[in-house]
Amino acid sequence: ICQLGDSQPLRRLLQQSPALPDNLRRLVEIELLVETGQTREAHDALLRLPLDSAYAAYYQVAELTQLGFADDALAALDRIASLPAREHFELRLNALAAKGWRELVHNEVQLILSAPPNPFSVELLSAHFIRYPDAEMLSLLFAELQCRPLPPSAESFQATLALFCAAGVQVRPVAVHTR
Repeated sequence: ICQLGDSQPLRRLLQQSPALPDNLRRLVEIELLVETGQTREAHDALLRLPLDSAYAAYYQVAELTQLGFADDALAALDRIASLPAREHFELRLNALAAKGWRELVHNEVQLILSAPPNPFSVELLSAHFIRYPDAEMLSLLFAELQCRPLPPSAESFQATLALFCAAGVQVRPVAVHTR
């Protein structure tokens, strides 16, 4: 959710853009509901949102999770077949964390860490740990990378930057060892 603290830009967009396609208009209207604290109405609108694109499907599940409706987010995710595996996994992990199902989140993290780390998996897990800080699970990722470091590349640099951002938002410090 991108909360502006000011609903006027969204209102102006709706008023000044009569040719705005219906699918985009619906998304702006939902954002306006969220921005103005109309959580129940936003929830209902999200459940009615036509999933005519992968973006709409992603948006629906992400917003339901952010608004505190993780059960609805998981149910919606089970019905969506159009999302790429990365986005599906990311949304599932976030919804599980939002529900407080730490053991399931831990199992999903372990699943990712069972394969050799790659920039994609490191960035995905780092983004998750930024949204849902967990120093213990982040330490598992750091330990894995100490054993099997990422190869030097532009993608690895981005993943490493995300990893350090995740470390920066943790409640307690994560031990980082360099070689």
